[in-house]
Amino acid sequence: MAEQSSQQEIINISRYIAILFAGGFTIFGALIGSWITHFFSIKRSDRERFLNSYDSFRETFSVAIRELENADKIHVEVILGEYPRHEAAMYVFIHNLKGDRISLFSAKWAEYKRANEHYKKYRSLVNSFKTMEEAEEFQYKKNILKLIHEVLELAKKY
Repeated sequence: MAEQSSQQEIINISRYIAILFAGGFTIFGALIGSWITHFFSIKRSDRERFLNSYDSFRETFSVAIRELENADKIHVEVILGEYPRHEAAMYVFIHNLKGDRISLFSAKWAEYKRANEHYKKYRSLVNSFKTMEEAEEFQYKKNILKLIHEVLELAKKY
């Protein structure tokens, strides 16, 4: 009889231990699940913030892109007048880039800035032409448009 009651106690203790383990695993699973949910919500929030910032950055280039894609003539003053807005948008946007993306973006931006300065230097000469095709040696229109698209493409990658 004593032996039977000690076996009963062991079985009861084993049940309590099993219940504690099951409860512990349940709590542990809930904590891990909430941590994973929190992690992915932060990632999603960061991605949305990046995309909103990128959309604002891209929007500042819309006037210049429209003018550069105009096949009839080029409006140098409009394009050059847009550059300060582009630069201001770049300084706001660059904080969204991380790691090597910053150096790649900065290098492409420096190339765009040099092309824009070169374009500005010769604007009086470019203004004297009715169409860009008449100035074969000046490929600034295509070059700057290409650089704008490359800058936007680099910025778009998250």
